[in-house]
Amino acid sequence: MARVAYPLPEEGAARQTVMWSGGLPEQTSGTRSREVNIAGAIIATAREEAACLAGGRVVRMGVRIGADCNIDLAALDHALMSLRSGTDLDRVDIHLMPCSRRNLCHKCGCEFTASYCGQPCPQCTSPNSELIAGDELEVAFIEVERP
Repeated sequence: MARVAYPLPEEGAARQTVMWSGGLPEQTSGTRSREVNIAGAIIATAREEAACLAGGRVVRMGVRIGADCNIDLAALDHALMSLRSGTDLDRVDIHLMPCSRRNLCHKCGCEFTASYCGQPCPQCTSPNSELIAGDELEVAFIEVERP
């Protein structure tokens, strides 16, 4: 059996990496139900990709989760384990990959890790920056075992 790891296509391609084009699912009755909804979408993505590969089996996948998504990683991990238990995806190794918030300063062009929205640039102290990373919620890779 051969294993093939590949990144998914960029957003806008035939299959999209972003699971929610309209943003994150609404929080219903608490944090845990939100993480259960997200886990369900991650599992659905794995099943869709496996269906595209006749006879292939998903072995491992990685999910990038930005700090600005405010997702409880422990609750998401628990939901993933619970929803996969006893299914064809029971043994899939899912890596949750937290991503820090990164900003780009409009004044000097410095990229920096920011802990909050209006944090000034550490190089020039300008408060004018934009978020360039930290809001992602996407499948980064899927590793498939082919027969």
